[in-house]
Formats: sequence, structure tokens, C-alpha cells
Amino acid sequence: MIFDNYKIDLDQGVLVRGEKLTLDRNSSSGPWNLSVTIPEGQELNTEKVSGMVTALGDLKIVGVRPKPAGLSKDLRSNDPAFARTESARRSLQSKGYFLAPTGDLVSMQGDVFVETDEGVVYTLRFGEVVFASGEELSAGSQEDAEKAKAKDSKKAEGATESRYLMVTVSFDPTLIPEPKKDPEPPLTIPDDPFQLAPDDPKRVAEEKAEKEKAERQKAEQEKKIADGKKRVEELADRFANWYYVTPGESFRAIALDRSALVKAKQEKPAAGTSSMPSFPGAPDFTHP
Repeated sequence: MIFDNYKIDLDQGVLVRGEKLTLDRNSSSGPWNLSVTIPEGQELNTEKVSGMVTALGDLKIVGVRPKPAGLSKDLRSNDPAFARTESARRSLQSKGYFLAPTGDLVSMQGDVFVETDEGVVYTLRFGEVVFASGEELSAGSQEDAEKAKAKDSKKAEGATESRYLMVTVSFDPTLIPEPKKDPEPPLTIPDDPFQLAPDDPKRVAEEKAEKEKAERQKAEQEKKIADGKKRVEELADRFANWYYVTPGESFRAIALDRSALVKAKQEKPAAGTSSMPSFPGAPDFTHP
């Protein structure tokens, strides 16, 4: 997980750089590690991390908006010149996405990158805030460029806070784990200290087994790469046509910064003391 916590200041017309944090782990059951040094007296907020993983696994979508045909096609092919037309740029800007002078796409509320061991990299771009409800939230009923101004006015009664989300995918084969190597055998005295002849049946069988194993591992790795590429193509087709709308709580659960990822360490109760709250008149449970 990579959290790129920049923001767009529309009043100043500038990109405000924030901290870029990486959160990773070596296995699905291993502990999470943060890329920055956590100060003494603080620790990783595992509750926030668990909430983020849950929010990602069950990402809530409360609305969709179609992208212009040309923009959808370019995003599907990962063409860097995807916003080549004025209509495409207006469409992006109405949802809170802009082209930097470098040509890179930037988002109102930064980006979150999710890397997987399948080689699939998801980029979640959080855009403009949306205040709406009902059909207006799920499908939109007016030009979104006009609706974006609603955030500066009083929310309509019953409207909920949501945010535009654009998802793109790419493939990185280096994320696919290499085949596990067998541990080195312990040093022992061989039964036969002399090297076997090249045509010795035992040596031939051992070399054949090693070759077949290497070929099998190579085939498995190539299949994983092919499967990862196919997965990215399928996901690109699914995501390219739409802007999504996600609830505000989903946005806040996923787009985390240092203040959310780090918390003060909780002091453990001293031995022989009770962690139960004290109530006036309650029996003393700390002593027999």
C-alpha cells in the first residue's frame, strides 16, 4: 500500500505536496511495516490498518458516472495522452482530476496504490466531494461541473457526503514472488566421496530431476505472469468506462496519512492491578 497524500488547492491553483507512506507485509498473515520510523512512545495503529484492508476488500460504490468514449478508450490502453481533447479535460476537472504541467494526472485528494502478489497494481484516485442522495447520487441528474459547486453551499436535506473515485490498473511482474528455493542441505560426509561419472545412472537421474523441477518452476512463473496480464486487461475493461462514487467513510478509511496510521502506545496495566473500570460501591475484584 502506498499513500500519496498530496492535495489540490483550487483557490491557489497549486498542488500541495504531502507525505508519501508505504505500508507492506511479506505474507497475508505477517505483520504490517510502515516505511517511516515510528517515534518512541508510538506504534502502528493496527485497528486503522485492519479497517483499511476491510474497506478495500468491500469497497462500497454508491454511484457511477460514464466517462466520455475517447477518455475511456485511452484509459483502457493506459495511453499517457488520455486527456487529448478539451471535452476529456473538462470531464476530468468536473470530477476533481487535473493534468499537471508534466502531463501526469493528479487528484483532489491524492492517490492510493495497492500492489498485489499477482502483479496487479490498483491506483485509486480520490476526486471531488459529492453531496447528493437517491437517483441524483447513484446516477447523477445534472451536469457534474455545476453540481461540484454544491460543496460550497448548504447541503440539501437528506444528502450524504460521498466522493468521486477513479480506478486504473497496471501490471508489474516484479511483484510476483520468485519460486521458493530449497534450503541448503546440512554439510555431511557423502556416502561416495568421489564424483559420479557423467553416465552413472544415479547422477543422470538426479540431473534429470533437477532439470524437470527448474522447467516446472519456470512454467509456473510464466503462467502467473500471463494470468496477471490477463487479469489487468479484464479489470481495465471493467474500470475504464466509469467514474465511481464512494461513501465519505470509505474514502476516510482508505486514504490514510501518518496521523491515522500511528498512535500513542497504550500503557499496559501493572501486574496485580485490574483493568476494569471502578464503580462506586462495586465489590473489589482485585483481591480474594
